[in-house]
Amino acid sequence: MSELQIIVFSKDRPAQLELLLRSMKLLWSDWRAQSISVLLAASTAAFGRGYELVAAEHAGVAYIDQNSRPTPFKEQLLELVGNARFTGFLVDDNVFKAEFTLASSEFALLRREPDVAALSLRMAPHMDYSYPADLYAPVPPLDKQRTWRWRGLAGDWGYPMSLDGHIFRTDDVRPLIAAAEFHDPNSLEAALSRTPIEKPRMVCFTRAPIVNIPANRVQDTVRNRHAGGDPAWVNQGFLAGGRLALDPLLGLDGRGPHVPVRLQWEGRHGRARYVDRRHLVFRGLVLVRRLLRATQSFPFASAIRRSLSSRLGKGSQSGDESRGQGRA
Repeated sequence: MSELQIIVFSKDRPAQLELLLRSMKLLWSDWRAQSISVLLAASTAAFGRGYELVAAEHAGVAYIDQNSRPTPFKEQLLELVGNARFTGFLVDDNVFKAEFTLASSEFALLRREPDVAALSLRMAPHMDYSYPADLYAPVPPLDKQRTWRWRGLAGDWGYPMSLDGHIFRTDDVRPLIAAAEFHDPNSLEAALSRTPIEKPRMVCFTRAPIVNIPANRVQDTVRNRHAGGDPAWVNQGFLAGGRLALDPLLGLDGRGPHVPVRLQWEGRHGRARYVDRRHLVFRGLVLVRRLLRATQSFPFASAIRRSLSSRLGKGSQSGDESRGQGRA
């Protein structure tokens, strides 16, 4: 049985979902041993065709079409929250931009420390701004293990029940979902935020493994701030064979978990050639680090890993950096 189940929420964003899954397979080394499900909704036949392409390109993932089943969204979600010890949530405008593994010390801390409510894949010690709320939120005191006490804090630092890259103990989050009234991911997150897990601490990585790219909005439950893109236009390009570029997002660091950079298509002239070269270098560094992990006794391996960690942690900085609550 998988130790971790990940549930991805997706509506009318096949191209962005494909980008998320592609980045996950590149940067999450042990994803195959875990359970990955996508709970999706397509409002038009064109979006439905986009999701068919995603499913064809990314095997090893379970795809559940909300519209093909008569049961309400809540019942469909509860069916997915299975028996894995941990449950994490992602949304389709997330992208993995740094390495993640269940062998990390951060995940080990979540396993052994019962007063930790969640492991955040989106927060990091340098983050002090919420893009959706346009709010300064100072970094709280963090201990040496990067845990903090979330109650009473501003912005994302005080928001443990995010569905945008947080991992919980299944036994903690399942009863909250069962007791909540909701009809979509936004109303679920709002309900969970009113009755959060009663544990005082959270933990994050030195560099967040994921980032949220608020390029567009596909719902009106919460009118989130976004970059103004058109999901239908993106889907047209996706159906025509285009794929969103991962390269500009690798190593991307912002002042918060939302970074409103412009989405790009792969294969554009000029910068895309430069970006492709950077992606190849990044892939090479990732592979070398994994090889060094497997050869702990290799002379100087520790020093080389530290050097590679520094290089992999460096990314492009955005002038439009971000943070906030609610699904776009």
